[in-house]
Amino acid sequence: MANQDYTSLLKKGVLSINKTIEAQKDAISNLETQYNTDEFSQVHLWKSLDILLSTKIKGGKVVTCGVGKSYKICCKITATLNSLSIQSVALHPTEALHGDLGVLNDKDCILMLTASGNTPELINLLPHISKSIPIVLLTCGKDSKLASSNQVKSLLYTQLPSHLKEESIHGIPAPTVSATLSLILADSVVLALAELLEEDVLTRRKMFSIKHPGGSIGANLSHLNDNITPNRSNKTNVTYVNDKIVPTKSSTKSSSFSDSSATSVKTSKPCSKTSSYSSILSLGQIWNGLHIGSPEATSVNSSDDEVFIDEVLATKIKSSNKVFTCSLEKASSVTELDFLKNITLFDYWVITGSINLGSDCEELKKLYSNNGWDELSMKLTSNFKNIG
Repeated sequence: MANQDYTSLLKKGVLSINKTIEAQKDAISNLETQYNTDEFSQVHLWKSLDILLSTKIKGGKVVTCGVGKSYKICCKITATLNSLSIQSVALHPTEALHGDLGVLNDKDCILMLTASGNTPELINLLPHISKSIPIVLLTCGKDSKLASSNQVKSLLYTQLPSHLKEESIHGIPAPTVSATLSLILADSVVLALAELLEEDVLTRRKMFSIKHPGGSIGANLSHLNDNITPNRSNKTNVTYVNDKIVPTKSSTKSSSFSDSSATSVKTSKPCSKTSSYSSILSLGQIWNGLHIGSPEATSVNSSDDEVFIDEVLATKIKSSNKVFTCSLEKASSVTELDFLKNITLFDYWVITGSINLGSDCEELKKLYSNNGWDELSMKLTSNFKNIG
């Protein structure tokens, strides 16, 4: 009997968990709908982004401020902002009244977090904040005391229907659903801000790697961090610049696209054939059996291997009058907008260098559709074939 009672108790626990997850899901779905349809929320989101962006541009910092669970979220937001090279500090309102107001200057803005919008500690802090410092309020309380303050310039409003409030779900007002919505909206705004400040994803990755050198994240991005010298195999004599491999040596010998007549080039033992790379190669790249050479020379240098040329693709490109051509270095730093323009206007894309590479734009369109730009941009040139 005791075992049956214990089992029933566990089943109730599972049902409670499912109920919470369902409520969280519904609240997130409601938040998405809110920012797609509600004009008030959209206008204030625009104002909030404007305040945050202007603060960064003029050299100020984002000061997050909250009490209780909101302060915990403040600390997380501040940590994320700092990791994205956006200076931020977390300010507890009680400590602020005992000297920590010194962290504020007139270039800063404040991001206040409070689910109710009526937190006494935050209300008491308002008179001591310079009127020149704009406040963005992240709250579920659209009609709250803080939301109506003249010092609050915009709201990041997280609408929470009454049936999804914590007390309606479990009978106690422990911050759970409201905290989830606050964190989701805050994270979304922070990531958008980082993208507005630096459009190029590779540059953002490099900046992030410098601010986050530790842990598995830091290890995975260590090749981008100029302050770290990773332990790399001596089989590839390369250095890394902006997430790209740069050969340390190159020869003046090059092959011409117009010379491609053979399907493959085979090197022999008495006299090995060498083709060097004089342009930037994409990270971890090996093109169609081409190898990065030994430490003595960054080249394709093999006694038995074959370097295959896609003769069919080369012939198609030669006969086409809609071919986009650029250097390997330019291809490695192409933006998403330029990429889409190129694959739309042209049938083929050729990357020139010591070894010429080509790709069918229709294939690139499919890859973009299936993988998205962030993934494709990291290995764009790996989708090009040797055309001689």
